[in-house]
Amino acid sequence: MKVVIVGNGPAGITAAKTIRELNPDSEIVVYSKEPHSYYFRPKLPDLLGGSIESSEIYAYSEDWYRNRTIDVRLGTTVTEISPPKEHPPLVGIGGTITTLLAMKRGLKEFASSHIHHGLLKLRDIEEQIERLKILPLEKRRLIAGLPPERADIIMAGAMILFHSLARLGSERIWVSCQGLRHGILFDRFLP
Repeated sequence: MKVVIVGNGPAGITAAKTIRELNPDSEIVVYSKEPHSYYFRPKLPDLLGGSIESSEIYAYSEDWYRNRTIDVRLGTTVTEISPPKEHPPLVGIGGTITTLLAMKRGLKEFASSHIHHGLLKLRDIEEQIERLKILPLEKRRLIAGLPPERADIIMAGAMILFHSLARLGSERIWVSCQGLRHGILFDRFLP
């Protein structure tokens, strides 16, 4: 995984530190317009007054960054961030996305074997939204694939999913019946 962070202030460097702790193999690059590594600004008067050395103002030494393989590019102004031409595959987990696929497939009973690794396209989600918005709650409860207890909340989840994909510029999302912990285990322990 490659991570690009713009800004080497407290938020940027804390993000880099946390990402490194959580994912030792990720590539981390921090861009900063500043010509200096992250330093404690409240200590500037002490430095200017001569009561501390310049090395005491910095939060972390150059060795700290090097030992954690955090590439900090100082004096670099970021003027544009171009998204990749191809989006990495998106995977969705949880009740909304599995329910939308079950509805699309008209499943009378939920079966993960018919959902896991399934694909939802943006237009599939839009079709479900159009279908849901004209039905009263009582009729929604009768839709195959939609558990009656989710009939009152599925529209909100579908809208969030639709607009998230649209905002990301993605036309599709893979559906997983496994949770986040499976992805973390996969990422951490499998090649």
